Amino acid sequence: MRLCVRIVFSLLLSTPLLTSTLFSQTRQYLDAPVVKSRIRVQLSGKDIQWELDNDDTFRAFPAHGLFLTKSSVYVTYPQLNPLRVQATASAVAADDPAFAAIKKLIDGITSVATTVAPAVAPAPGAAAAAPGGPPPPPCPSADTDVANLMAALYGNDTTASAIQTKVKKWIDTIDKSLGTKTGPEAIQDGIAQMQTDAGDIKKNNVDKAKTQWNKIKDCAANNGLPLSEQTRYIAASASDLNPRIEQLTALVAAINDLANLLDKQFSDAAKWTGPKTTDFKISQEIAPTFDKMQTVTVRITTITLKVDPNTEALLTDQQAAGSVAFDVRRYGTFTPEIGAGAVFGTITVPQYGTGTNSLGQTVVARVSTSSVSVNPTVLANFVCRCGTGLLVPMLQIGAAASKTLPSILLGGGLRLFGLSKGDVAVGGGAMFGWYKDLNKLHVGDVVTGTQAIQSDLTFISAPKVGGYVAIQYKF
Repeated sequence: MRLCVRIVFSLLLSTPLLTSTLFSQTRQYLDAPVVKSRIRVQLSGKDIQWELDNDDTFRAFPAHGLFLTKSSVYVTYPQLNPLRVQATASAVAADDPAFAAIKKLIDGITSVATTVAPAVAPAPGAAAAAPGGPPPPPCPSADTDVANLMAALYGNDTTASAIQTKVKKWIDTIDKSLGTKTGPEAIQDGIAQMQTDAGDIKKNNVDKAKTQWNKIKDCAANNGLPLSEQTRYIAASASDLNPRIEQLTALVAAINDLANLLDKQFSDAAKWTGPKTTDFKISQEIAPTFDKMQTVTVRITTITLKVDPNTEALLTDQQAAGSVAFDVRRYGTFTPEIGAGAVFGTITVPQYGTGTNSLGQTVVARVSTSSVSVNPTVLANFVCRCGTGLLVPMLQIGAAASKTLPSILLGGGLRLFGLSKGDVAVGGGAMFGWYKDLNKLHVGDVVTGTQAIQSDLTFISAPKVGGYVAIQYKF
């Protein structure tokens, strides 16, 4: 009865997949690649490219990218070096907190090079003590001790170019290790290099400067020295070098913090995937359902370290390299769409009117029958991914909200692509229709007129089965 038709209408119209957006993507859906576990993205020049799973052939993104998965996927970046590239993938654009922290730490590290030496530099001709050999006497020479202090605080190891060289070595270490080791192992190699550099700066610059500075202050208070020598120590101790010592201490702490951050963010093996464990997951697990697809936005930022030509300060330059958006939908054997068109049914509907019997009485009479054409309000195609080319098989389900013949249509057909702007579909199948028939009256019964016949008509309880042919267009 009509309830069955209403149920079919309700199911068709309430199905989230049956939206105009998805109907227009039928060909795109049929041609969409199927992902098992990974959508890999990488920056190639100025373009973001993609490939799936273990296929190493990267391609440019189409205008409207679409991928299908039977379960869930991750977006990954192969051989990601977090000191060179930052990448995020999310349904809603968001800055990667690890990227923000790394930027802040690198800025802190490189800012050290902007400090210049104060006016306590050694007198011309003064030389630093040669390494090795027996320890020097307690206060051998004010000029020598000041020269050693200045070398520790402002020597070649802490210039802008020296810091740039160290940072580049961290980046190169990770890049090189990614070629032969897993992602977590490569990150650990970079961390080890950072920790080594931090240890060297602490030992050769911070600790040595503190020792040398304390020595100069002690010698300034040594009344056993010749007056001229003690005077030079006193003059040297008058300068406040603690800010520079604190700055180098902060440099060591910043390098160690960066190493710890990389360890926390990138050393977990669960965040890496792929046959060689060198693809970093830049997204959370993406799990589309049959009623909700996921729209993913990928953003990639490059990091470049350069030296300011005026101040010789090492600067961190971040550039938005590009972004791309694509959809991830749940894989299905069929993709639904709705098309308008003409549907012709073959169910014969009885028609009743009045006649006269042999006694001259008005009676019920069958006056005619007709094969009714039906134009359903909703006719959905479920196009199969099992076909290729111009002809693709499909299933059909529809409902006709006719006042005289409400029907349910079940069938199949062929979806034809490339024939016109809107394409065409031809289908056919079974038509289950309900029409009004006599309830208590019968043909030949005496009635007062046609109104009595109309009042007696009611929909049949079981559907009448017939056939239909449909031609659809304008998908």
